[in-house]
Amino acid sequence: MKPANVTYIATITPVRELILAGTADLAYWRARLAPVGLFPHDGGGRAALTLSAIAGRFRGLPFREFSVAVVAGEEDGRADSIYLVGAFNSSRLLAWSERAFFRTPYQPAAIRLSEQPPAGFEVSVAGHVVCAATMSATAAPLRHESQEWEGRIFLPPLGERRELFYARLAGATDIYPFDAADALTIHPRPGDDVLRCLVESGFAGQEWRVRAAAVHARSRTYARPH
Repeated sequence: MKPANVTYIATITPVRELILAGTADLAYWRARLAPVGLFPHDGGGRAALTLSAIAGRFRGLPFREFSVAVVAGEEDGRADSIYLVGAFNSSRLLAWSERAFFRTPYQPAAIRLSEQPPAGFEVSVAGHVVCAATMSATAAPLRHESQEWEGRIFLPPLGERRELFYARLAGATDIYPFDAADALTIHPRPGDDVLRCLVESGFAGQEWRVRAAAVHARSRTYARPH
């Protein structure tokens, strides 16, 4: 949870959001996160990951984002935090601002998003589609519920510096199964470690989470306590 002395410096709403939640090889992510002092959550022998695409406006500037994250904690077995493997932003200005002011791992990319079934997203870098996923036209929601997550988002280290920020993500959510009729393609470019890790760890989709009007709030970036 967020400490009482931490405040959110930016809140964006409404946010159109499409999340593809899935699993990947647990041993791979244990080895990958060990150097940064984190443990992937063990969900039945698999690590839990999310591929998230959002669209919104920040101070009137429209943008779209795509991020790859792993459910993780500083203690083995915990699942109250997220490790942000990497992220992309459709605005070069916002991608630069994220890196410069918050030290978050953003890169510029072209991002398409539709949260209306059949929902899907597409991420392109230098004209090449590097990640895309589409829900089948025949999909039906499993359930509808109000979801809220609040906690720490750990960042990849910059040299010896280890940092994190706090976030609140909430909204009415339609949940759909990810089944054999759905499509997922991942084609990392040379040097793209963010998407390469999905291929190497055998990421497999489990469910879609669709939010037409989510709320996203974040704090400034803090040093991780030792």
